[in-house]
Amino acid sequence: MFIINDVVFSEMSFAKRDIIRFYYPVWKYVVDTMRQGHIPLWNPYLSFGTPLFANIQACAFYPPTLILYLPDFTWAFNFYILFHLALASFFTCVWMRDCQVSKPASYISGIAYGLSGFVLSAINLTI
Repeated sequence: MFIINDVVFSEMSFAKRDIIRFYYPVWKYVVDTMRQGHIPLWNPYLSFGTPLFANIQACAFYPPTLILYLPDFTWAFNFYILFHLALASFFTCVWMRDCQVSKPASYISGIAYGLSGFVLSAINLTI
C-alpha cells in the first residue's frame, strides 16, 4: 500500500522486475515512435531487432495506452498501471452486484480484489 502512495504522490515509479526493465522502455519507444507519426513496426533496440507492432506486450493500439501520451511519461506510466488496478476493483464490484451481493459486500469485494496480493504482485506483468 505504501508503494502505491509513493508512486502516486512522488516522482517514484514501479521499479521491480519486468515492469521497469521491459515494459517501460518498450512503451516509451512506442509512444516516441507514434509521436513522430510512424507506426511502430520494428524495435531495433531489443534483441538486435524484433517485431513490435505484432507484439502483444507493446500495446501499440490498446485504447487505454492513450494515457501514455500525456506530457510526463513517467507519471502517465504510473497512472496507466494504477488505472488498471482501479478497473480491476470496479469491475469486481460490478460483478458482485450482478451476483446479487449487497452493496457493502460488493464494495469490499472490489477493494479486496484490487488490493489483493495476487493483483499487486501481478503489476509487473501488465498484460
